[in-house]
Parts: sequence; C-alpha cells; structure tokens
Amino acid sequence: MAGIHNYMLERDGVVSWWRRRVLVGVAAAALCVVLLGVRQWTTVSFGPLTLQPLPMFVVLTGLVAGVAGVTGATVGYVGYQAIQGLVAIWGGLGLFTMGLLASLSWGALSRTETNDVPAVRSVNQAFEFLGVTLIACLGGATIAAWGYEVSGQLTFYPTAVFTVLSWILSTVVGGAVVLGTISLLVSTPRWRRLVRTLRPEYSALPDDRRSWLVTTTVLITVWFLLGSFVSLGFQVVELVPPFHLRLRELSPLLFFTDTGPFNQGGATLQLALGTSMLTLWTISLRRWEFL
Repeated sequence: MAGIHNYMLERDGVVSWWRRRVLVGVAAAALCVVLLGVRQWTTVSFGPLTLQPLPMFVVLTGLVAGVAGVTGATVGYVGYQAIQGLVAIWGGLGLFTMGLLASLSWGALSRTETNDVPAVRSVNQAFEFLGVTLIACLGGATIAAWGYEVSGQLTFYPTAVFTVLSWILSTVVGGAVVLGTISLLVSTPRWRRLVRTLRPEYSALPDDRRSWLVTTTVLITVWFLLGSFVSLGFQVVELVPPFHLRLRELSPLLFFTDTGPFNQGGATLQLALGTSMLTLWTISLRRWEFL
C-alpha cells in the first residue's frame, strides 16, 4: 500500500508540473497576442530602429517563466502573424532563441548572486541584466537574420544590425523599468517564491554556466561578424563590374560573385555558416548538460 501511495503522489506531482507548464505557456501566448494587438500605439521608430515592448516581454518571460513561457510567447507571435496572413517562422525562431538565451544565462555572469532570481536590486544585478540582454538579443537577431537570408526574404546585413540594436534598446529601456518596479514593490523572498513557482526547473540549471556562456558569446559574435561580412561582400561586389576589380588587382573579391557554389547572393555560404554554428552551439548545450 505504501508503494501505491508513493506512486500516486509521484504521478500527481508530475501531472501538476506539466499542468503548471501548460498554464504558463498559455498565459505567455495570450499576453504576447495582446502586445501585438496594441503595437501600433506602443511602437516608436527612430529611423531604422524601433522601440517596442515585444523584445522586452520575451526576455523577461525567459527570465521569469523559463522555457515554457518563451515557447508560449513564440507560439502566440507566430499564430498572430499567421492570422494576419504572414509566415513568421524566422522571426519567431529569433524571439525563441532570445528568450531561451536569457533564461539560461541569468546567474552565469554574477560572482555573488549566482542562481539568484532575476531582479534589479543592486548595481551587480543591473550589469547582469545588461549583459544577459546583449547576449540574448545578439543571438536572437543573428538567427532571425540568418533565416531571412537563406530563405531569400532579406539580406543578413543590415537586417541583423538594425534588429539587434532595436531589440537591445527596447529590452534595456523597458526591462529596466519593469524589473526596477518589481524590485521596489515586491520583497525578495516573495519574488523568489513566485519565480520558483513559475519556472521550477530554475534550480536544476548547471551551477557552472560561466564557461558555457563565454563559449556561446564567442560563437554568436563570430557568426554575427562573419555573416555580416559575407552579406556585405556580396552586396558590394554585385555593384562593381568584375573587370574593375581585376584592373585594380582586387580579383580575390570575386569570391563574392554570384556564381558557382556561392549562388543566390551568398545564401549557400550563409547556410553552411549557420548550420556549423548551430551544430557547435548544440554540442555546447550537451557538453554543459542543458540537454
């Protein structure tokens, strides 16, 4: 009888855990749809840059609600765009990556508050929030721009540059206000209990994540720089006749011409670069036992 009782308790605990994850995901999806519905009143443009609440929401959802919340927000975004007649797979993948990186990165930068819940109660936490935002936005924007490039919708450069700057600006401004307000209104123990309830897997994250975060940052930065270089190279060379390059002894730049295996404006090369980086990043997730 004791064995049956323990089995029933364990089963109920698993069911309760999954039910909580589903509820968090549904709530995140609903909030994302609401934000998209009012974005015409909440978006401010500065030339090619935009200040909007969606990137901030995705990053904060990753910090507070974990993978379940990020997944829900992504489903809400893609579903809303589909209702509008748009296919937003790459934008959704970029947002999911941004939220996932934020979720896994918090606590990896701080020496004194490792594994503490996200907040802006000290200078140390403020810098950690800034660091997490930079890494998450760079990763999300890079993957989104890569998807647009290989699918022939947009070029990697300048899409990646303007996207990452817009997302960083939106998240730093909005996220600092939201987390700062929470820090003032909610006590640390109560906020910790709430976050642990929304994302119980938080305590199961590897303790030594600093080296993984360094590896991830290097991979993303290299991908961003190489992708921008290749994209810009193809765009520049397409504007210059080949004989001008040979005349000025710049024939090596003909590598970027739209011929041979590097067809479609460098999409094939971008595909190889992105696939390699994603493979290395997956290996790093396995190496540090995130998967």
